[in-house]
Amino acid sequence: MKKNCTLLVATILISFGFNNKAAAQVEEGSILIDTYYGFPNFGKNLWSILENDSTQNTKATGIGPLGFRFEYMIADNLGVGFDFNYLDNGFKYEETFTSYNSTTMTYETNTYEYQYKKTKMRFMARLHYHFVVTDVVDAYVGFGAGYKHKINKFESNDPNASEETLESLFNGAIPVSARICIGTRFFFTENIGINLEMGVGGGPLLSAGVSFKF
Repeated sequence: MKKNCTLLVATILISFGFNNKAAAQVEEGSILIDTYYGFPNFGKNLWSILENDSTQNTKATGIGPLGFRFEYMIADNLGVGFDFNYLDNGFKYEETFTSYNSTTMTYETNTYEYQYKKTKMRFMARLHYHFVVTDVVDAYVGFGAGYKHKINKFESNDPNASEETLESLFNGAIPVSARICIGTRFFFTENIGINLEMGVGGGPLLSAGVSFKF
């Protein structure tokens, strides 16, 4: 079954042909915008282990990685642009304390919430080489490099806990991000399609989203 699927995909790609300029969706002067959501959120997955093992009503949190890419085709097979992506993850938990109030001479029970959040934002310049360009498929390999900003923050409504930005061990490192990737766009109309990308560094391992061509 797997072999048949592989042959089918290969046949479809071959039938599209390579660099079919007569019907090319993407060519010199084209502007491409990708919106995407990526997988997995490794940090959230790690915090989920704490969520499962904790007895303090701990909950793992996380958004992303998500972002958008802009690309301008300076040639039929070469594009330049940028990529912005956002990611956060962390955990929050509740803890209940019983204390004696000397004014009312009674014991009071208070529940406070504590939250740790790690945020990461990247802005990278991108260079793409498009090795398959047809009226439906646009496949490329790419490289990106740029700036990475990280914030680690702890917050609580506990009056005895101070809100502060936590410096991680890696915040002193050079705030640089880089990425190598391979991706594909499939166009349903002249201007709208979907995008798929796989890469390492500077973003999600896998991502998918909606593409627009102008």
